[in-house]
Amino acid sequence: MWMASGGSCSPNCNDGYTLNGDWTCNNGALTTATCEPSPCDEAALPITNGAASPCPSTMTSGDECFPTCDAGYTLSGSRSCLRGTLTDTTECQADPCTASSTPGDDGSDGTFYCVNGGTIGGTTGSCTCTDCNPGYESTSCQMASACTANPLDSTKDGSDGSIHCGEHGSVDGVTGSCTCTCDLGWEGNGCETAGACSASDDSAKDGGDGIFYCINGGTVGGITDACTCTSCDTAYGGASCHVGPCDMEKACYDFNVRNGMTTPEKCAWMAYEAPGCEAK
Repeated sequence: MWMASGGSCSPNCNDGYTLNGDWTCNNGALTTATCEPSPCDEAALPITNGAASPCPSTMTSGDECFPTCDAGYTLSGSRSCLRGTLTDTTECQADPCTASSTPGDDGSDGTFYCVNGGTIGGTTGSCTCTDCNPGYESTSCQMASACTANPLDSTKDGSDGSIHCGEHGSVDGVTGSCTCTCDLGWEGNGCETAGACSASDDSAKDGGDGIFYCINGGTVGGITDACTCTSCDTAYGGASCHVGPCDMEKACYDFNVRNGMTTPEKCAWMAYEAPGCEAK
């Protein structure tokens, strides 16, 4: 094959190669072309949960690059070019989640708000916080639970959401600030101690709340649910010192009639005769 001076031609390259220049003849001097390994276009393809950088848009054959992953993701694989063929095995894989005490950490970067003994789990973008300490709940174990009563364990102080509180108390509050408010007439740890009785002139007060109907000089005693009223003024009696002299005269009369006994004109009570009270 010969070429005239001033002539040129473009040879064909094999697959995977790109022609560089032409063959030319100039006054007997031949300049030859070369077939170079083809580069790869679109080497900077997007990658999920990351960025193509530092991969270039066009990659030279034989080169390799590694895209950059977002926080919370780790790169697997690489991108390589060989004679015009791009091989891409890259993937940004989600990392295991790590716990954080910052409320704003939502797990989008693998860091998730998880407190109060919660166990962190999941991977970036789908983090979990489970197995909260007793007394806490919600997605990050951040919410204190409503307090519950424990009538049996006197050591329960509400730090785990359970507080010692018996049947005569009412529980309120949330974990860490539980309260047990005693019913009227009850006191002490767990509201289990009956309080001392106090006197009232309200005839409806039966001592169930520690307040007991006790009049006419009576001395109130006992404890809630077991109140007493003793040492009544002279000529008064009954459970609340509420029975007066005339009532006793009538009671004496009725007793004798019921039992077929002779009823005196005056009935004595505790060796005291109540003048002016007639036995009818």
